Amino acid sequence: MSIEPNPIILSFYQATLLPIVHAVSKKWNEGDYIGAFHSLKMEYTWLPNTCKKEVEQEYLRALQTVEFIRNSYKEVDTVTRKMKIGIATREFLYGEVLRLSALFHDSLDRNKYLEKYGVNHKINKVGKL
Repeated sequence: MSIEPNPIILSFYQATLLPIVHAVSKKWNEGDYIGAFHSLKMEYTWLPNTCKKEVEQEYLRALQTVEFIRNSYKEVDTVTRKMKIGIATREFLYGEVLRLSALFHDSLDRNKYLEKYGVNHKINKVGKL
């Protein structure tokens, strides 16, 4: 990250975060909500530390809910159990992926990691010949 008071995402983070954000939106649009959630997990690992601390509680709550769904069905029939878990998980992740994506974006924006102006040069004037 930049040492400027208005940090910008440097090229390394751009090269890392942009494909992950694209993967989340692509998988969600394709209806693969579980895959989109796995991509969000990867996005969380690459968030800057300040952003990660802001969204950590909500992220962990989503992980606990998915784990609770996985452990809540106790049918003897394995196929029925996995089918019910899959349906319940997809229904939960349909909205949860959008909510977490918005939280991650808002945190990056609030901490000025989505700065649109780029690096400010010391000399802002264009030289004339």
